[in-house]
Amino acid sequence: MNFTKTGTLSGWSTGETIIIPDIKTLEDGKSRGGAFLCIPNFDLPGYPFEVKHGEYRNTECNPTLPHEKFIAADSGAGWGKLSTRVIWEEKNICNLDQLEVRAHIQALSPSATIRPGFHPYFKVYGSFIIEIGSIKINSGNMPVDKMIAVPVQKNSSGSAVATLITGNLHISIAASMGDDVLRSGASFSFCVWSDKPEEYICVEAVYGEAHGLDNLPTPILLNRGQSTTIVNKIIVNTI
Repeated sequence: MNFTKTGTLSGWSTGETIIIPDIKTLEDGKSRGGAFLCIPNFDLPGYPFEVKHGEYRNTECNPTLPHEKFIAADSGAGWGKLSTRVIWEEKNICNLDQLEVRAHIQALSPSATIRPGFHPYFKVYGSFIIEIGSIKINSGNMPVDKMIAVPVQKNSSGSAVATLITGNLHISIAASMGDDVLRSGASFSFCVWSDKPEEYICVEAVYGEAHGLDNLPTPILLNRGQSTTIVNKIIVNTI
């Protein structure tokens, strides 16, 4: 696996391209491609958050795994200060290729507010279908450059799961919390977005405390020294 200087995964392949490798910076400074973590917050800034998709993806780290960072709110009075430790691991279980991303997040300030997420850019092969619970989104009804947020219930193992079917690939995206005090009360949503759905689609797991009116989870409050671990798995089955 290859990473940028800020710890963004520069694509992932299992014989077929799963996560697009081209990380492009547009004229407005926005980037496309790869896969990255959104810490402390997924989506748009709004008090106490200050940066869309969080400061983590703009903060440099040692490229050697695990990726370790210290990040803080610029204002000093915003969401707080965190230490993060992230491990990316490739696995093959029952002949299924898997990518697991485990992010340990700890509060260093008296309190820290988080609503983390995972943001992969999946390559599509012609048409696609995304299944999230009873909701189905496909290449025929996918809006361009407009996010769809879908709250999802955990399964019996405590994971929230979305499925992307495209070409001969059946890709499961599973989100869960590590075995800590926040696990039982966690809520999850998947956000689906693309500005070029003929090339790629983002199926993004978001973690929080309870589902809000915008279909996204509400933020989690960590006290100093308290930590949590978010776990993302991408499981690929070639049909």
